[in-house]
This record gives sequence, structure tokens and C-alpha cells, in this order.
Amino acid sequence: MATTTTASSTSSQNEQDLRQMAILIYRIKSEQIFQSLWITYLKSGTGQLHINQIGPSVWPTQVQTIVKQANKAADNQNDACMTLVQERLDEFKTKIQQYEIQINNLKHRLQGNKEAIFRTIETFIQQNQENFRQKIEHKIKLVQYDYNDRALELEFLRQNPSEYCIKLYKHLYDARYKQDVTREELQLVNERITYYNKTSSKLHQQVSHPTFISTIINQDAQQQLYDQLTAAVEQAKVDMLNLYVKTADIQMKTYDKQYNKELDKMFIERKQKSLPIEQQLTSIMLNLLEKRAD
Repeated sequence: MATTTTASSTSSQNEQDLRQMAILIYRIKSEQIFQSLWITYLKSGTGQLHINQIGPSVWPTQVQTIVKQANKAADNQNDACMTLVQERLDEFKTKIQQYEIQINNLKHRLQGNKEAIFRTIETFIQQNQENFRQKIEHKIKLVQYDYNDRALELEFLRQNPSEYCIKLYKHLYDARYKQDVTREELQLVNERITYYNKTSSKLHQQVSHPTFISTIINQDAQQQLYDQLTAAVEQAKVDMLNLYVKTADIQMKTYDKQYNKELDKMFIERKQKSLPIEQQLTSIMLNLLEKRAD
């Protein structure tokens, strides 16, 4: 009797340890995903977003907004942004280290192949965080786009353009930016559709029957109704995502046409020399605009 009680107690403790380990791994992976975004913020703000190349310091709008909302008084905006990002990165690092220590303590108590158990849980967590990871990667790409745009804009302004040329550049920039953001959003939704299609069958198996379905006595009728409802819900989700993809694709093509129309107009005016000298773009300015279009 005592042996049975001990075995049951050990099994219960093992289950609790596995559950706690899963929670800690989930927290670590979440912190690491957020950490990658803030590392990108730091690289953008220190001009190190491109490997082996030092560029201008461009703090992302997200960072500047947080600094303003926190009402941090600073003579130097750059210092305030740097302090904020470093503090966040230190927080991520500290939390991850604490979670890792707790996991190592749990590993010592686990029975069986500890590393195999850890890797299995880790893989499961990563698969279930795929949607979240894609969203953060989407944000990282937008930071990279903004950085490249700002770097080209600063180079453009160094050419001493006229007010007309600056307005023209910003007009073209806005048209192109809308196109790029829509393209990124379209890619993100397509990735989510692919991920959803892979996981929908698993989710279908895991979801329990709603209470009102469970009141149906006939098991076959119960399962049939459940399958019909589940299929309807899943199809509605797919239809909504596909509709968004179609709408975003049309919007992106519209932005593309608008941008190309404005760009063609600019080149024609320059070729025909129909604008005053002070309103014409130099070859360097045109090259910068072409880089932005690539």
C-alpha cells in the first residue's frame, strides 16, 4: 500500500514538473521573440541594421512613442531612446536567465531521458507559437523598411533639394510605403492561412463538443452535427482570410499603379525639361528614388 502511494505521489510530482517546465519554456520562447524585435530597434537606433555597414541613427516610431508616453524628460532624444531599449533588453535577458535556472532545477528531478523530454516540449511550444512569431517578424520587416526609407531620405536631403523636390519625394515615398506595407500584410496573411491549414485538423480533434450538442442522445447524430458546425466555422475563417487576401492584393496593385504613374510623370517632365531648373531632380536624386523603388 505504501509503495503504491509513493509511486502515485512521484507520478503526480512528475506531471507537475512537466507542466511547470512547459510554462517556463513558453515564457522563454516568448521573451526571445520579443527580444529579437527590440534588438532590431537597437540596431536601427545605432545605425547597425545592415551587417558591416554603419548608417544613420533611426529610432523606430514605436520606441519614440513609448518615450513620449512615459514623459521621460531628456535633453537628447537619442539618449532617452537608447536608455529605454537597453532597459528592455536587460529585462528580457534577466527573465530568460531566471527561467533557465528554474528549468535546470526541474530537469534534475525529472525521470527518464531529460533532454529528449525537454526537446519534445520545446518543439511543441515552438509550433504553437508560430502565429505569434510571424507577427513579430512582420513588425521587424516594417522596422527594416522604415530604416531603409529614412536612410535614403537623409541622403536625398543632403543633395540640397528645393521645397518642390522634397514634396515630390515625400509624395512618391508615401505611395510606395503604402504598397510595401500592404505587400507585407498580404504575405503575413498568406503565411497564417498556410499555418491554419496545417493545424486546423489537429485543432478539430482537440476541441470538445459544445454543451448543447452533448444533450443529443444519438451519438451518430451528435457527431454529425458537431462535424457540420466545425466545418462551417473553419470554412468561414478560411473565407474571411481569402477575402482579405483578395482585397489586399487589389489594393496593392492599385498603389503600384499610382506609384508607377507618378514616377513616369516625373521622368517625362524631366526628359522634356518642362519644369524650372529649381524644380528638376538631379541624377543623384533620381538614383535615390530608383533605389527606393527597388
